[in-house]
Amino acid sequence: MSAIKPPILLDCGPWHVECLCFGKGDEFLIAFHGFDNDAADFAVFEPYLSQHYTIISVNLFFHGNSFIDGPPANAEFTADELNKLFTVLKKHFRSERFSLLGFSLGGRICLSLMESHGKYIDRVFLLAPDGLRINPWYRFVTSHPVGRWLFQRVKEKPRIFLKVADILRAMRLVGEKQYRFAWAHFNTTAKRMKVYNVWMVFRQILPDIDKIRQVIVRYNIRVDLIFGKRDAFIRSSHAKRLVTGITDQCRIHELETGHNLLKPEIGELIARLMKSEK
Repeated sequence: MSAIKPPILLDCGPWHVECLCFGKGDEFLIAFHGFDNDAADFAVFEPYLSQHYTIISVNLFFHGNSFIDGPPANAEFTADELNKLFTVLKKHFRSERFSLLGFSLGGRICLSLMESHGKYIDRVFLLAPDGLRINPWYRFVTSHPVGRWLFQRVKEKPRIFLKVADILRAMRLVGEKQYRFAWAHFNTTAKRMKVYNVWMVFRQILPDIDKIRQVIVRYNIRVDLIFGKRDAFIRSSHAKRLVTGITDQCRIHELETGHNLLKPEIGELIARLMKSEK
């Protein structure tokens, strides 16, 4: 595996994103990771994709060295801001065409880009993508005044939240994996701040699935969605609305694994999917 090239920091107004590049292919693949991952995590795919792609792996805000100016609660990273960032990427890498790769939260970023930039996109790989359904609780705690107040309180005083999680677990109203997620991400101040900041800054990225379906058909984009059968958070059934009627272009693949899809066998699968079209 070749070494990751020195990081690049791109500025787009108050938004500053760090990009890591690896691979030596002639085509560009922009990759967006999930919450609490890192741009470097996509290097695991390099042995399988580097001959075809140069991978541009973007650190999301509050990950790696990407950052924003000002407090996240007041930040408005809208679809328009994402579109401006995509324009900055096109200009920097001197290319009009890209493919996209997104894992979890990064999948929501990819879906939003597809909505507005379909004519520039060759193909898309979505790994357990967020954004196929928007959880109403996520909308509530990030957008409604009462929900935002409660979210702020949980961030500052999590004891009641964690106690409720204990009760819901005992009543079997939440699964073991969801319970462990709550404890893993809310049991320290730093972790709670990261959840709060990331959820708030990306709260305006809400893909329109019906519009994305139209874009896929119009520009004949091949989309591969990969899910883990044991994923407790994002299931293949979430993609039903997206793929209905366009299964020739938009295909679902299920593997005997959980939510974590940033591992070598996924890179190998992506490489096989690419070869199967030749």
